[in-house]
Amino acid sequence: MSVPRVRVLVVHDAATDHQAWSHGLASDPRMEVVGAARDAWEARGLIVEHDPHVIVLDLEMPRLDGVDFLRRLMTSHPVRAVVVSSVTPAGSRVAMDALHEGAVEVVARPMTPSELRTKVLIASTARLQRPTTATGAPLHRALADSTQRLVAIGASSGGTEALRQVLSELPPHFPGIAIVQHMPPGFTAPFAARLAEVSRFEVKEAEDGDRLFPGRCVVAPAGRQLRVVRSGADYVARLGETTKVSGYVPSVDVMFHSVAAAAGAKAVGVVLTGMGADGADGLGAMRKAGSRTFAQDEASSVVWGMPRAAWEAGAAERLIALPKVAEALMGALEEARPPC
Repeated sequence: MSVPRVRVLVVHDAATDHQAWSHGLASDPRMEVVGAARDAWEARGLIVEHDPHVIVLDLEMPRLDGVDFLRRLMTSHPVRAVVVSSVTPAGSRVAMDALHEGAVEVVARPMTPSELRTKVLIASTARLQRPTTATGAPLHRALADSTQRLVAIGASSGGTEALRQVLSELPPHFPGIAIVQHMPPGFTAPFAARLAEVSRFEVKEAEDGDRLFPGRCVVAPAGRQLRVVRSGADYVARLGETTKVSGYVPSVDVMFHSVAAAAGAKAVGVVLTGMGADGADGLGAMRKAGSRTFAQDEASSVVWGMPRAAWEAGAAERLIALPKVAEALMGALEEARPPC
């Protein structure tokens, strides 16, 4: 019995580009390109006609506001979207806006046909979700002994908005946070800046030697492995090799293993939505070292791959719905405080 193919719609105003994209996608027998639209109006009609599983949308077309199109589309006809953007500052900002409006994946131009096919296949498995606005959790009192605490979070597909929701609900003097979010090179710095806009503390792209203290969060830069080490009384970010581990650079596994060694029972680890299994092994090491460990539940995940792998491996002690992650983090850290 044949497996249904992924129906893909390409949206790009340049004929040469959408022909190249269409050909690259159609060369995979798992996909069927159902149409190619040159503007928003044509795209709307083809979406209604063909009901594609995934749209591939160029965000930088003249006479078309790709983000506004995506915003309107997600309100009236939600669809899984892979957005294509340059790594220029302007392109990166637009890509962050598109992810906020519900896009599942972003791919950087220039790209290979293989990269685009991979992103489309990942997006085809994503759970359709309308963009949400975080309501915010009640502020807990300042966490005692917070300089000794550390939080590590790993995410991939769907993680940009999941992280935005979690961080927006945490108090100003929350313990240091290290994040690995799988993204193309050139997008992690603007992503960190976007997180800083919704957070009550500093968020920045990690630099080698950055201290992780209460009120600071660092995001691993794309293309470098991030580790957290202990230096005296401080936790310090170290950027290392560019080789892939568990299929990624940066790798959640690499970060989690380092946190297990540096912080042990003083750390909390969380695996959020994402494709694959990166993070399961490292989260298991954290749990063995005495850390509290959680994974996002299936119902609230865009792609329940990484959290599922962590849960099935016994690395996560509990599954948590996304709206409860911030509360779970604060609760775990307060429970771990030493007696006064």
